[in-house]
Amino acid sequence: MASFLYAACNAGLHVFQMKWLLGKEGTAFDKMVRNFGKRQNVKSPARKLRKKYEYQEKILGGQPCYIVRAKNNMAGKAVLLFFGGGYFMPPDQGDFSLAGEIAERTGAEVYLPIYPLAPKYKLKDTVKSVTDVYQEILLHYEPHKIVFMGNSSGAAFCLTLCLYIRHEKLSVPFPARLIMLSPGLQMPPNEAQTERMRRQGKKDTMIPVMFCKNIHRVLVDEDSAYLLRAFDASWNGLPEMDVYFGGCELFYAYIPDVEQAAGEGRARVHIHIGENMMHCWPMLGFTREGKQTRQDIYEIIRSV
Repeated sequence: MASFLYAACNAGLHVFQMKWLLGKEGTAFDKMVRNFGKRQNVKSPARKLRKKYEYQEKILGGQPCYIVRAKNNMAGKAVLLFFGGGYFMPPDQGDFSLAGEIAERTGAEVYLPIYPLAPKYKLKDTVKSVTDVYQEILLHYEPHKIVFMGNSSGAAFCLTLCLYIRHEKLSVPFPARLIMLSPGLQMPPNEAQTERMRRQGKKDTMIPVMFCKNIHRVLVDEDSAYLLRAFDASWNGLPEMDVYFGGCELFYAYIPDVEQAAGEGRARVHIHIGENMMHCWPMLGFTREGKQTRQDIYEIIRSV
């Protein structure tokens, strides 16, 4: 049975009507993204978080980035953390809190880049900027001691960054592991994915199918469309992956494609399913369900 806090969060999404907002089409969709674009000012970590964790704001690779550590702790590994929000919403206090908790529970130094967002920037601009951030991290940590982690669009970005490095033939090593919480891996979805999404979408309280069919217009052009098509690429040689999907989220429909891509590419992929869980439920660290899944994630990071 779901905890009271989790059930309250799920009900709150109905009240807020996020699914209706993201499901707009045509010019209404474009206007919605532009309106979010006007509210992309990033707030600093809250005072209560700064009392618990160390936050240092620096410019890495030309981009602002928060470097987060547990107090009085020497880090032995790094986590490059990507926030979600469809590439057009900025990070919030939940992202800063997660970064601090990762640092405290795993002994890692957490890097949270504040990367360029749509509609002002395209996804290719974002991935280029984060590649520069990653290369700076590699000056301090060996690749086998680095983890990419993200939620929603940030989760997909973990894989996108690796595919970009390969596509551009960059001399940049992959990290040890990718931890992806509810990644949207194919935008727009193909016919089979769309059909599964239509069935699955009845359970999802946050993301509508139409969002997946519309967002690529804002993010990519023909030359960079591959950045949103993870299943069109070979997964051979990619880092070990842990992929989390909620049983009640739209992106659960991607599981057959993840299994196929992993099998064909002989990739080491571990799929974790949260029974009856919503999109990105591990971000709800104040709920019983979120806490339990986070403990598993921290164990994975500690093993690197």
